Amino acid sequence: MRENHSAQRILFGAEDEPRKEKSWAVHADNACRAPLQNATNPNDNKDNAWGKPDGAKPRLLFSSGQSCAKAASASTQKKETHKAHIFQDCYRYAYFCRAMMTIQVLKSKIHRVTVTEADLNYIGSITLDPALMAAANMIEGEKVQILNCNNGERFETYIITGPANSGVVCLNGPAARRVAVGDIVIVCSYASMEFETAKTFKPWIVFPDTATNRLL
Repeated sequence: MRENHSAQRILFGAEDEPRKEKSWAVHADNACRAPLQNATNPNDNKDNAWGKPDGAKPRLLFSSGQSCAKAASASTQKKETHKAHIFQDCYRYAYFCRAMMTIQVLKSKIHRVTVTEADLNYIGSITLDPALMAAANMIEGEKVQILNCNNGERFETYIITGPANSGVVCLNGPAARRVAVGDIVIVCSYASMEFETAKTFKPWIVFPDTATNRLL
């Protein structure tokens, strides 16, 4: 409404009754097509095409249709510039969102090792041989997913370090209910990274001897 009132003050003067819902572009376009543009004194022409309420006399500051056209052109250019700024802001926001987007990808995998122990009464976790952990770039306390190839169970736990070069793969606590000694499992861990980085990322995948859980 502030922009409309400004246009009204320019065209009609502060003493005239404000016209509602009239933009600068509409006023300029009407002025160009009004019979006032060819009058010697536009303010003396009472037969105007603007439909002023109560017969109020317009006080035009434009002397010709050319000036009106320039005003309309300037208004249109201003609107187009505003649209361009909005488009640029949307483009920057979309680029920012894409740059900040992260996805979960496979980081490490120990493929097909044999469960050597299942301790229901121990603190929940999976105990792994540190040689396997180092080869797969895993660390103690890291969240992992266990995939049981024998019964199809999939569950999550975290790693604790077992004796070195022992080949131990022990499920502890509630996870012990999901496996049996002798089951073959896959141990996976995942990482969050930017979408573009994930396209070229290569995970650490280890294929130990399933019978002994030792590195080949």
